Amino acid sequence: MTDERIYYTAKLAELLHTVDCTKAHASTVEESLQRQPDTCYYYVEEARPKENQLDRSFWIEKATELVELTGESPYNLFRLSFEIVELRRKLNSLKSRFKVKAVEELSRKLLKDSVF
Repeated sequence: MTDERIYYTAKLAELLHTVDCTKAHASTVEESLQRQPDTCYYYVEEARPKENQLDRSFWIEKATELVELTGESPYNLFRLSFEIVELRRKLNSLKSRFKVKAVEELSRKLLKDSVF
């Protein structure tokens, strides 16, 4: 894997984690020594040896799966993901402003296959 591919896979993993992780997050490295199943250690794991970065590895794996599934480069997916996130934000804004059933249906149709 090239340095650029590694870099953008990691950035994509970070973005996927930010958008999709719903767990509480540990705030200290010490907390990661006694892992709890309902806690995410993504941020504090960066200071730990690579073999102890379980949550970071999970999100890297998800990013890699997404790259393989789509056939796109990590860079393209990272770039496109911001467009998808922005589209979701705009659709949510429309839903909250207008409470229109058609907007909700459009939102469902556009985002049905989105991983974000």
